[in-house]
Amino acid sequence: MPQIKPELVHLPMTVYEFLNIFKWDLDWKYEVLEKLKLISVLAQPLNHLSFGTWQRVNLVQAVSQKPRLLVVDEPTQGLDVDWQ
Repeated sequence: MPQIKPELVHLPMTVYEFLNIFKWDLDWKYEVLEKLKLISVLAQPLNHLSFGTWQRVNLVQAVSQKPRLLVVDEPTQGLDVDWQ
């Protein structure tokens, strides 16, 4: 997960489109999206996301293939206290 938000101005893609690049089980996808409270931002363009929301979207992508082990360095960087 990147610790900075890349400049996404030239990437005309919604959160939904970005997450659909990665092939995964739909039930698992929606379970993760609900837990991270991201259902409401699926239609938003990536360049409209706050840094904290972008981090949560990256976390969804990171767990999309149900890895047995996920090693992250400072995964709460940029998240407010409630999400940390």
